[in-house]
Amino acid sequence: MAEANEFAVRVEFRRGDDGRCYIGSPDIVGLHLAGHDIEALRHELEPIIKDLIWYNLDRVIDRFHWIPSLEEIGERFNSARRLDDERTELCVISLKAA
Repeated sequence: MAEANEFAVRVEFRRGDDGRCYIGSPDIVGLHLAGHDIEALRHELEPIIKDLIWYNLDRVIDRFHWIPSLEEIGERFNSARRLDDERTELCVISLKAA
């Protein structure tokens, strides 16, 4: 069970017809990333989410918990030539006390 200061957001990873990785979220306004290097996008993802939560909700993120891990997401993405379905991953965000 999630604690009161935690919430889950959906983050979608998909491969476009152009071979690029597209990352977005219906739960985080402004999260739109694209590029050919999934590793670079993975390293940029958490700081970008932190900034978006700060600017949109005036909250500070204490920690992330990815289901599955960002490493596993990257491995799955790199091993698949084409993702036929949109991959939706779960990110549980823990907020610092206000």
